[in-house]
Order: sequence, then structure tokens, then C-alpha cells
Amino acid sequence: PNSEFQIPNSALVDARRVHQGLRVRNWRAGDRFQPLGMQQSKKLQDFFVDEHVPRERRRRIPLVVDGDTIVWVAGMRLDDRYKLTAETTSAIRLSFLPA
Repeated sequence: PNSEFQIPNSALVDARRVHQGLRVRNWRAGDRFQPLGMQQSKKLQDFFVDEHVPRERRRRIPLVVDGDTIVWVAGMRLDDRYKLTAETTSAIRLSFLPA
């Protein structure tokens, strides 16, 4: 369902899945999320390593969170639990404008 609406550095989130309100923060040691397409969670540090993100850049990548749950690694990957599905009735578009 996302393909026809894809815009670089943006993501669509199923609004029904957001429970505590969205906010932005930086990476913290021990952070985990469930990358889009995966059935289990992954350490954010391992995700950054797999994506070849330089160590000095990792703390500058914004994270959109719902409470303590990472919803979107800005400009990189959505959490699978927040993706649009056939049951989605409303969506939130998140956009990231890199400096």
C-alpha cells in the first residue's frame, strides 16, 4: 500500500497504531526496533552496522518514537508494526529534511 505514495525521506504510518503520541529523539544504547519486512526486533546498532552507517553519523539520525517504541529511523526504515495494511483507515505522513 505504500508504493504509490512514496516520497524520498518520508514514511506513512498507520495512525491507529500510534498510542502515546509521536516525538523525535536520538539513538540510545540498547535501542531496538522491528525493521520493515522483519518478524523480529533488531538492535538499532546492528541495523546501523548492516546499513553501513558511519559511527559518527549514528547519533545524528533522528528517531520518531511512540512512547519508547521506535516508529521510524528517519530517512531509513519504518518499524514493521506501524506500516500501512489493508485495514488502515488513516495515515500519518512523516517527512525528514536532512540539513
